[in-house]
Amino acid sequence: DPPEGSQPSQQQQHQPQQSLQQQQQQQQQQLSHQQQPWQQRSVAPASRPGSSSSNGRSLSSAAAAPPAGSNGSQAEHLVIVLGALGGRLDHTLANLNTLYCYPHLNIILWGDGNLVRLLKAGRSIIRPSKLEGPTCGLVPLAQPATASSKGLKWDLDNYYMCFRGQLSTSNVIASDTVDVTTDEDLLWITVIGDE
Repeated sequence: DPPEGSQPSQQQQHQPQQSLQQQQQQQQQQLSHQQQPWQQRSVAPASRPGSSSSNGRSLSSAAAAPPAGSNGSQAEHLVIVLGALGGRLDHTLANLNTLYCYPHLNIILWGDGNLVRLLKAGRSIIRPSKLEGPTCGLVPLAQPATASSKGLKWDLDNYYMCFRGQLSTSNVIASDTVDVTTDEDLLWITVIGDE
């Protein structure tokens, strides 16, 4: 027989497993306290330069001053995701979620007669193209938002929006420039070629 104390007790045998579980819990706690890239907020929205489509018509642009302390460089490239809207609702929701996951990228979702892009918290100047509208909407998908606008048929004035509450849908672009100020990120949705 081995000397007493040389065989690990049942309690000692389970300690490594408990240690592993404790390590995993600690890692999860550490990760939950760290901000993910899509949770980080800048002072002002990212610049969204216009881009030309293959037929020479320009897509709308939304621009704002770069965040304080930045070197002024923003996403230089426009990412257009074709076929991103319509079809299966779970896929459409996943594509909309992508806008919130990568707010630093200039992404436009295009599909089923609509364009959708993310307007970051702060002030955005939107220059819709002739391709877009006149129907548009501002929707706070991730969390409630209060927004004001100029350049829409029914401008918003510190308008509180949330799911299970009011949203800004079926509005109309009434100007060459739409100015939106919001306290939280919003989706800017336009219909392609209503008229």
